[in-house]
Amino acid sequence: MDFKVMFLGLCEGFEILVAVFSVTSCFYMLNVL
Repeated sequence: MDFKVMFLGLCEGFEILVAVFSVTSCFYMLNVL
Protein backbone atom coordinates (compact mmCIF):
# COMPACT_ATOMS: atom_id res chain seq x y z
CA MET A 1 0.00 0.00 0.00
CA ASP A 2 1.33 3.41 -1.00
CA PHE A 3 1.88 5.88 1.84
CA LYS A 4 0.32 8.77 -0.10
CA VAL A 5 -2.85 6.76 -0.79
CA MET A 6 -3.02 5.69 2.87
CA PHE A 7 -2.60 9.31 4.02
CA LEU A 8 -5.36 10.53 1.65
CA GLY A 9 -7.68 7.78 2.90
CA LEU A 10 -6.94 8.76 6.49
CA CYS A 11 -7.68 12.43 5.74
CA GLU A 12 -10.97 11.48 4.07
CA GLY A 13 -11.95 9.33 7.04
CA PHE A 14 -11.07 12.17 9.44
CA GLU A 15 -13.17 14.60 7.39
CA ILE A 16 -16.20 12.27 7.64
CA LEU A 17 -15.57 11.85 11.38
CA VAL A 18 -15.51 15.63 11.90
CA ALA A 19 -18.73 16.03 9.87
CA VAL A 20 -20.51 13.34 11.93
CA PHE A 21 -19.23 14.87 15.19
CA SER A 22 -20.40 18.38 14.26
CA VAL A 23 -23.88 17.12 13.29
CA THR A 24 -24.12 15.08 16.51
CA SER A 25 -23.04 18.02 18.69
CA CYS A 26 -25.53 20.25 16.84
CA PHE A 27 -28.40 17.86 17.63
CA TYR A 28 -27.16 17.61 21.22
CA MET A 29 -27.21 21.41 21.61
CA LEU A 30 -30.75 21.56 20.18
CA ASN A 31 -31.92 18.92 22.67
CA VAL A 32 -30.30 20.72 25.62
CA LEU A 33 -31.85 24.10 24.77
